[in-house]
Amino acid sequence: MPLSHGEFVIVLGEASKKSSIRVLIRLHKASAFDCKLGRVPHSDVIGRPAGRVFKTHLGYPLVIRRPSLEEYVLLMKRSPAILYPKDASAILTMADVSAGDVVLEAGTGSGAMTLFLSKAVGSSGHVLTFDTREDHQDTGFRNWRKWKASWNITHPDNKWPDNVSFHNTALQHCHEIVQDNTIDVVILDVGSAGHLMPVISRKLKPGKAVVVYLPQITQTVDLLDTIRLHSLPLTIESVMEVSHRSWLVKEADIFDADLDMAESEQGENVHKGDPAETTPKYLCRPQHNQFSHTGFLVLLRKVVQPTADEE
Repeated sequence: MPLSHGEFVIVLGEASKKSSIRVLIRLHKASAFDCKLGRVPHSDVIGRPAGRVFKTHLGYPLVIRRPSLEEYVLLMKRSPAILYPKDASAILTMADVSAGDVVLEAGTGSGAMTLFLSKAVGSSGHVLTFDTREDHQDTGFRNWRKWKASWNITHPDNKWPDNVSFHNTALQHCHEIVQDNTIDVVILDVGSAGHLMPVISRKLKPGKAVVVYLPQITQTVDLLDTIRLHSLPLTIESVMEVSHRSWLVKEADIFDADLDMAESEQGENVHKGDPAETTPKYLCRPQHNQFSHTGFLVLLRKVVQPTADEE
């Protein structure tokens, strides 16, 4: 489907050997994209295929295509820091979030995890997301609404589900909104998750999972102490942190001819005119900027003990 007015696209280009362009924009017929490489009117992009190379007025190439949800989350406007996709994907796997699930999220923030949950539960599921900060909740809602609107432009027969409800209140006050034993998954990204455990344990179905995102490992101890002191039906199954290492793989400035010259200085024969002399070598090394530690993921499970009659 051709690129359309109103949808999000990502613009990619190489400004220099050490800097690149990676920008999220929304197409508008009367607008233009400007950067150090030049200008591209949006009207030149609308109606053309996605993933095409466009030339700026200065002659530089830019690739313009539709963003993935991961790219949108990393480039969208935000107020609080987001939960990064590397952690979000691990959370979805740990909690086994599936189509049709009812998910309770505390800490909407900028809406990154909310978007991934919305995609995972699909049209048959539902996400209830809570945040005490109205400004954070507004940011999360706007980011979810904008992605949904852009998606619907290009997927008229497979629209993004309207499956998220936003609640600007503390999770402790959710009793009128959420019934006991009705939640399939709980995701917590809040400053102090321990005080929410009594509420969580009542709302969660037996056998279902809670994943808590904690910046510091000592917070895990506080969390477990709260569960122990309140004798809550929650057990800890795993604690992990997710580390990704990004690599740079690109053509280097050194060619085989340069290597042949070095070999000739060591007494090796050099065959001029060999096609290998113009074959580029590739540079492979870790990226300088890495997402190292972001947080710890704690997986809890609701386990109900048998009653005296059942024993």
